[in-house]
Formats: sequence, structure tokens, C-alpha cells
Amino acid sequence: MILATTQTIAENAVSLVSVTYSDVEPSPILNIDAARDSESYLPHGILPSLHDYDSFTVGDPETSMKQEADFTYEGNIGCGHQYHLHMETQAARASLVNGCLVVSCGTQYPQASLSAISAITGYHHSKIEVRCERTGGGYGGKITRHQFTAAAAAAATVCMKKTVRIQLDLNANMSAIGSRRPHELRYKVGVKKDGTLVALTGSYYSLQS
Repeated sequence: MILATTQTIAENAVSLVSVTYSDVEPSPILNIDAARDSESYLPHGILPSLHDYDSFTVGDPETSMKQEADFTYEGNIGCGHQYHLHMETQAARASLVNGCLVVSCGTQYPQASLSAISAITGYHHSKIEVRCERTGGGYGGKITRHQFTAAAAAAATVCMKKTVRIQLDLNANMSAIGSRRPHELRYKVGVKKDGTLVALTGSYYSLQS
């Protein structure tokens, strides 16, 4: 991370940085099929979630398919990777106030911001306050992707003991986090001859790129 007194100085410094990667896997995982084939899954709970389970069952779909369904169908449906443009880019401002972290950011999911900040800084949730005055581009682009800037600003504030503000320019925003992830649902459905749906099972995949 580069910290500076102005955004222009910081951006100029970034342009001087050269990054070299080593020990890269011969076949990087770039899509859902590759992740599934290599069984590369994130454990449930490692990312903030709206629920406390990674699977659920209602009734007995397998038995219903065998005993009640006249036909079964299998397939998949999904959407690919998309660029996600919001003119108001990811931004955050962090300060230390009475021994607590106060972070203002454009977020649709304050709990996710708080969890990310806590994980990076080691501060307990009770010592972090997340504020959202407004959210520009609040149609999915700031549900989870704001965590990076919020956590970075908080980490810099803890290290420097000063208020730190981060605002990504549009190029950095798009190349780093400006995307919608690919999703896929693999399903199996059982139906009767009259079209009545009797059972449905499915596995849902989201590529965490």
C-alpha cells in the first residue's frame, strides 16, 4: 500500500511500481468448471453471509423423484462474467476516535464491511463503527466489493494513527474490482405427466474472482 499526502502523489507512485509473480500454478483457476474439477471451494463462513448454512433440504426430493415423478430433467443455467460500471467508484475514509475505528464508505452491506475491517485490523466488532452516508452505484456493485477499500483505509489508519481516505480512479476500479462474478445452477427436477412439479435439487456455484 502506498500512502501519500495527496491522491496525485499516490497515483504517480503507483505507476512506478513493478510487480513480478512467481510460483504460479501451471493452470490457474479462471472459471467455474476448473474450480469444480479441482474441488477448489471456499469454506463456508470465510466470507460474510446473509445465512448460517451452506446447504438446505425441504422434504425428501430424491424419494419424490423416484416414487412420484413421471419424468426427470437435468440441466444448468448461468450467466458469465460481466464488467460492472458505476461512475462513483469505491471509496472509504477511516479515522480513530476514542480508541475505536470509524469508517465511512459507500456500502450496501455494512456488516460485511465491519467483518472485513475486523479481520484485517484485529479490532473487535464492538470497536468498529461503519457509516454509510450515501451509495452511488448501489445496484450490486457495493454489496461486497467495497470491503477492499474499507479494510485498506482502516489498516492504514491503524498503522499511521491518522485519518486515511481512499478513492479509486475509474481504471483502477474496473481492473481490480469492477465486475460481476459468473454464476451457475446445476439442477434436477421431477414432474408428473400433468406438469405438476414434485421435486427439485440443485447446486449453485459462484466464482469468487
